[in-house]
Amino acid sequence: MQESVGEHGVEPWTSVLSGLRSSQLSYSPKEKISGTRHAHSDVLYHAYFKKRYLPKLCYFSYNGYVKRHFRSPGLTLIELLVVVAILAILAVVVYSLIDPAEQKKRVNYAHAKTGVAEIGRAVQIYEANNSGLPDDVSRNIMPDGLAPHIRGGVWPAGPFEGSVYDYDNWKDEECWDGSTGNVQITLRQVPGYNPDGTNNWAIYYVLEGTGVPHCREPLFKGECVNCHSYTLYSN
Repeated sequence: MQESVGEHGVEPWTSVLSGLRSSQLSYSPKEKISGTRHAHSDVLYHAYFKKRYLPKLCYFSYNGYVKRHFRSPGLTLIELLVVVAILAILAVVVYSLIDPAEQKKRVNYAHAKTGVAEIGRAVQIYEANNSGLPDDVSRNIMPDGLAPHIRGGVWPAGPFEGSVYDYDNWKDEECWDGSTGNVQITLRQVPGYNPDGTNNWAIYYVLEGTGVPHCREPLFKGECVNCHSYTLYSN
């Protein structure tokens, strides 16, 4: 009776050996006469089996074992919740390292520099159309005739609490540092930048002259947006 085919479609090794034809094995005449055929036959049977069938049997047996015992069903609900919890903790740590107030302060400062530059360009357009600059006005007030050149026609509010934009025409006035002819757009009362702890910090865009944080107040310090000689003003 013929043996059944083993698992994975590979014949059992006993069936393989029994099915080998004698023509697959070669013997010398001396071996046939001396009766050593049976001994050599066993050796050749085993050699043929190891070379042709043993690797296949090992391969299929190993794969079957791995598939049966090492299946990956994916993440369970508990594992997924653990991953979500770890990500939430990392998000809290990162958020704590970034100070939201400091980030807002930087954004407002950037908006302030953009704001004085935009107003300054609007005044330059006014000057080109009217052959002169507007007269000086009080802080937080728009000069006459400038509305068509300002975005929305409204004098903007300062990005910091308590800060105001100011058009300063000190062209005919000598400032405390000896400079004259200064015309500029200034954002005053910027908190948190003056080393003395006060709000006496200004961001300004110079239209004429050298520029100064404040013509009459030497305690003011600040940053010039478009000055080429210096950026931070200090006395």
